[in-house]
Amino acid sequence: IPGAEGFRTWRTKGREAPSPDTKGKPTKADWIGIPARALVSIPMRFHGIDASRRESAAQLELEGAGLVADSQHPHLFETRVSDEDARDQRAWTCVQAAPLPKEVLDAGLDAQYAPSVCFQKLEPGKAAVWKEAGSLALALPDASGQPLHFQALTSREPDEDAAAEIRCILAAAELSGTAPEIESIQLRLDQEENAEASADDQARFATALDCPVSVEKPGLPR
Repeated sequence: IPGAEGFRTWRTKGREAPSPDTKGKPTKADWIGIPARALVSIPMRFHGIDASRRESAAQLELEGAGLVADSQHPHLFETRVSDEDARDQRAWTCVQAAPLPKEVLDAGLDAQYAPSVCFQKLEPGKAAVWKEAGSLALALPDASGQPLHFQALTSREPDEDAAAEIRCILAAAELSGTAPEIESIQLRLDQEENAEASADDQARFATALDCPVSVEKPGLPR
């Protein structure tokens, strides 16, 4: 799973909590998390579309965004629908748009893949921000705590620039009608990362967002 600066290996067995593996180069991974920088995340809205037509509708949206799949390089994408039974449905479509490092692929020749946000526990109404591969990543959950949007930021620290990026992302989601209800921002930083991000930067980050910001330790992967 992508960590603050590089990939980290976790192990778990049965109902045991995951623990970090420090035994050198990982092998035979069951799951691999795809970092935000390797993904294009597109929140979508479907109006009265039958389930059998969703994939085609999502493909049209991708083509409209310039992600045209050709026969030689088809895009790998998955669409998850929020409020499944509603006539007006919000959905999240995620496309892998860049390859993973060879050493990561070699560690899981038979692995299953998922966006790294899927290993995070999200809370409804709370956008989550954490460090991934040296930069910040943002996740917007739907009303049930499932991802509705996931994006790498260009900012490396929670500062005024990061706040400006987040405001733009939220405004774009609002314009497209796909924005979830966001009441606060969770800033998930471990002690070392929190020490690097000065208190002044964090204060300006919270002020520029104009919404409550809480600083929390990153949880264990789910």
